[in-house]
Amino acid sequence: MVQELLASGTMIDGINEIHNTPLHVASKSGHLAVMKFLLDKGAAVNAADSERWSPLHFASNNGHLDVVKYLLDNGAAVDTKSYFGETPLILACSKGHLSVVKCLVENGAAVDMESNRCWTPLHMASENGHMDIVKYLLEKGAAVDKNDQYGHTPLELASAHPHLDVVKYLLDNGATIDTTGNLCWKLLLAASEKGRLDIVKYLFNKGAAVDINSGYFGTPLESAYKNGHLNVVMFLIDKGITFDISTDTVEMISRTGEYPLNWAYKHGHFNVFNYLLDKGAKVDRTDDGGQTLLHLASMYGDLDATKSLLKKGAKVDARDHVGQRPLHLASINGHECIVRYLIDKGAATASRDNYGWTSFHYAFNFGNEQVVLALLDAGVDTTLTTKGGETVQDLSSDGKLLALLDKLDWIRKCFGKDMVPNLAKNPRTVSFLADSALYATMR
Repeated sequence: MVQELLASGTMIDGINEIHNTPLHVASKSGHLAVMKFLLDKGAAVNAADSERWSPLHFASNNGHLDVVKYLLDNGAAVDTKSYFGETPLILACSKGHLSVVKCLVENGAAVDMESNRCWTPLHMASENGHMDIVKYLLEKGAAVDKNDQYGHTPLELASAHPHLDVVKYLLDNGATIDTTGNLCWKLLLAASEKGRLDIVKYLFNKGAAVDINSGYFGTPLESAYKNGHLNVVMFLIDKGITFDISTDTVEMISRTGEYPLNWAYKHGHFNVFNYLLDKGAKVDRTDDGGQTLLHLASMYGDLDATKSLLKKGAKVDARDHVGQRPLHLASINGHECIVRYLIDKGAATASRDNYGWTSFHYAFNFGNEQVVLALLDAGVDTTLTTKGGETVQDLSSDGKLLALLDKLDWIRKCFGKDMVPNLAKNPRTVSFLADSALYATMR
């Protein structure tokens, strides 16, 4: 087929839409016979596609050793770089093709040649856990502590991935345990951020800095709890690392209200949240809006968290910056079970926010019938007005709730105000009495 195409006038170095020549395609697919034919017919061995990949890049990336050897024997440039500065050796190390790596190095490939981001072959082999290639590169003199553009060494990259064997080997062969990178991504920090408990334990026992603060990434403990890695959090705390983070980090986090306990809850790391609660984390720290975690749990309808927080001493009537309490938020969002639990734990049903709204105003305004009934059960004062002088009747167009309130007002007048809470527990009784002939006659 290739012979026929060339005979019909197809150019030997013709390109497709991404500037691949026939030789690129043959090298990528490992078709040695086709590649030999093309080279015999004068194909450019170092042709570059749109990303400046040569045929040798493709063959090395895909592990085609026989193709790699033939290209090198026919003049392929061993250290040619792609648009991103990748050499064939960097690609082979990344993919774990040891035989190709050896062939390239034996043909003069530089073991410390860097990409545009200063990645070396050892960086790529370490990050991807290719132990055999790591060993080979070090035997060939690769620099063990070379930094990439972010200051990361091969050891740091291995620490951030599940490659404990590579971590151990690099340390045994001269890697520095706490080098300083541009972003201070320390070894223990990298392992903690990714939840690599085995590597965290190993580095800890090797003396890696546990209290170092990178500023941007924080401490190893902070990195672990932010990413929900409870096993790492527990290990570090059990080793005596305090979960009270440094002053600088506290200032950084408190600007957004993201203290350890708050962060864990807001980001769904409930295992870390419960663990920090048990370790005595402060439960009433507020965010920028003045809301505590009890505010959030009440707003989300999270009964388990609500119970846990109150058990640990959370203030049931804490006010945020607009004066709203947890009961307000539970009423707004229609969480009857939270409303009843908060009231049972002492929440004041008559508490007002900065606008004079009570929980009853909000429940009525949002049409949350079950919350309205729960508040009525608790004996809420239905006559309170907002700062603007509005009654609950002014705040809702819900005919069902307005009719219920009208009926309860009538019952209060007829039977006494003490009857209302008891009757509110059974709205069918309210409807029966209010719809009765007596109600019709009295109205």
